[in-house]
Amino acid sequence: RFNLGCLQLEINQPAAAAGEFAAYTLAQPKAVDGWLKRGRAELLAWQFDAADKSFRAALALNTKQPEVWNTVGIVQLYRAKTDPRREAERKADAFLAFNSSLQQQANYAPALFNAALVSHFYLSHPARRGVDQRPFALDKYRAFLALNPTVDNLHTIQQVVANLEAELSPR
Repeated sequence: RFNLGCLQLEINQPAAAAGEFAAYTLAQPKAVDGWLKRGRAELLAWQFDAADKSFRAALALNTKQPEVWNTVGIVQLYRAKTDPRREAERKADAFLAFNSSLQQQANYAPALFNAALVSHFYLSHPARRGVDQRPFALDKYRAFLALNPTVDNLHTIQQVVANLEAELSPR
């Protein structure tokens, strides 16, 4: 079932793959790889609630997986888009997941960038009351850039950082 699920992922049939991985994880509930593949297939099939459960099942077996925590954060952002009533809660959950990833590996570039984006654009929005997350975002952007990432939009990220620095600098 695992191999068949992998093949179905390869030929871009994520819903079918998710079914195969579901059968596999039913037979092998302690197989972290099965839960990870199942979550990936469910995410690609836009089954966000199911993907969240699968990735959390993988984390229950091994919490020391920064890439999985990061993916849980991404799933939460997708869930926020599909459930407007719980959008703020889902974005806060994404923020927590990205930070859980960084607790596992402080220099994990995808989580640094994602934590910066969520705290900057979602949690610091003027309509939200509460703690200004922009200083945290700036810190995470800087840490991300310090890793010298090879990304296509590096100049844009540097401009966002410069704008954020200007916003936060005392006048």
